[in-house]
Amino acid sequence: MLNFICDLFGFSSTSQVCIMDSQRKKIWYNIDKKTKSATVIKSPENEQYSGTVTIPNEIMYKDRFYIVTGIADDAFSNCRKLERVTIPKGVEMINKALFDSCKELVTIDVDRDNSNYCSYFGVLYNKSKTELKCFPIGKKGEFVIPNGVTEICDRDFACAELESIIIPSSVKKIGNQAFCFCDNLSRVKITKGVTEIGNYAFEYCDSLKSITIPESVTSIGEASLFCTGLTNIEVEEDNLHYSSENGILFDKLKTHLICFPCERLGESYEIPEGVKVIDSYAFSNSSNLTNVTMPDSLMKIEKSAFRECEKLRDITIPANVTEIGEEAFLGCFNLTSVTSLNIVPPTIFKSSFDYIDEDLKIYVPAESVEKYKAAKGWSEFKNIMAIPAK
Repeated sequence: MLNFICDLFGFSSTSQVCIMDSQRKKIWYNIDKKTKSATVIKSPENEQYSGTVTIPNEIMYKDRFYIVTGIADDAFSNCRKLERVTIPKGVEMINKALFDSCKELVTIDVDRDNSNYCSYFGVLYNKSKTELKCFPIGKKGEFVIPNGVTEICDRDFACAELESIIIPSSVKKIGNQAFCFCDNLSRVKITKGVTEIGNYAFEYCDSLKSITIPESVTSIGEASLFCTGLTNIEVEEDNLHYSSENGILFDKLKTHLICFPCERLGESYEIPEGVKVIDSYAFSNSSNLTNVTMPDSLMKIEKSAFRECEKLRDITIPANVTEIGEEAFLGCFNLTSVTSLNIVPPTIFKSSFDYIDEDLKIYVPAESVEKYKAAKGWSEFKNIMAIPAK
């Protein structure tokens, strides 16, 4: 029988109590005397759960039983030595970030009578096993998602140690930040069937060098492929929504440049004529670029498009560009001059050029110098001058 250890705030309708689990390890709970339920909480003594933790289906306190129905969102925060945890049958909701900091967690077990969740080889799924809910981030090596899973939920693999992932054809959606900060992930196989890749899905997967987008994908979210080690992006030819050219990701009609791989070789790049929009984060952190030539067709540079391109030196903004997004050139520390060819000052934000670098030289059409000096955002610059005559 489980043993009571201590009781805080015992005279109210709720109490914080500490109970030994079956392995004589302390687990802290909030108990609700009205509903006769208990929720696992973070230790108020700042102790970290470690090793194997088995949460029971019920606890006994002062000769009364309480069903364990919840786990507080921060219950396992910073439990870096937690290796295995068992979820009881009464738990109805598990926060996606519950195990984010559990670096050594390799197994999540679930009581077979739980109505909402199940475990398969130590990985957490919904009961019908159509959604992968949480991957223990301490697991290493290759992982093959079981066929039948239709959705990889938001942040499911965030910060995981795995090196290779195979996504079956049954998966339709990869959620937001699903694989973010998977530093060791070097191989991703997305099988035909996936239609949606969420925002920041593979953000900071630094070991990922190449990825292929299958023909089934119809939606790729913002900064999905913001991988600082990426050198190549391929798209299957029959994809109706996306295309790649020389390892760079575009929409099918090549009017949007979506992602320029961060580690792509070469100091210069000429954006193809026909591109109208440089999407958010498209060139962000491109470590080798010193020069980018923009086409006359270009109309918009979205937020963070060239963020932290630290080697970028000079930029010429074509005449048709009407908007330069927030933080578009933030962190471009070597940028010395910007030439804007539009006689009407494009819309910019205070953060578009590194919080308005006062030393940055701005060259504009001679007849528009005063317009730029008076325009919102541009007026912050001290060095606005006419484009030198050739």
